[in-house]
Amino acid sequence: MRVEEVCSRRLFHVPASCSLLEAARQMRDRHTSALFVAERTSTGLRVNGVLTERDIVVHGLANAADCGSMPVAAVMTQGVVTVDGNAAVSDALRTMLAHGVRRVAVLNEFRTVFGVLSMDDAIRALGADWALLASILQRERGQESLEGSKEPLFL
Repeated sequence: MRVEEVCSRRLFHVPASCSLLEAARQMRDRHTSALFVAERTSTGLRVNGVLTERDIVVHGLANAADCGSMPVAAVMTQGVVTVDGNAAVSDALRTMLAHGVRRVAVLNEFRTVFGVLSMDDAIRALGADWALLASILQRERGQESLEGSKEPLFL
């Protein structure tokens, strides 16, 4: 299974100057747990990092009593871990493990971000595959029981 088949195409971003309060409200309103931090350049939006709910709590709220006005840049994770959309989900999971992250940006053939793969996305996809395998095994078991010997066996 390829990353592009299971990743989310819903991308949300904020500028580095955005306040944590505004970023948190955007997360709430958009039902997302992460935002890309991007700045407009002459060639378009450039992603500089990621802001997660955990960043807000651990690096914002836990360090400053009134962190609402603090800029996203103060707590965001610098840089973005990426995977190719054609990569296998298992390869993306290895990348997440190697970098200690729970989500990766997904790149297309032009090296632009078109999606994000979270651990939740991967679990849903892999879970669906496991359910399909279980159904196949169950069906085979049912057929085998119907095809068994109909003559009584004696000891």
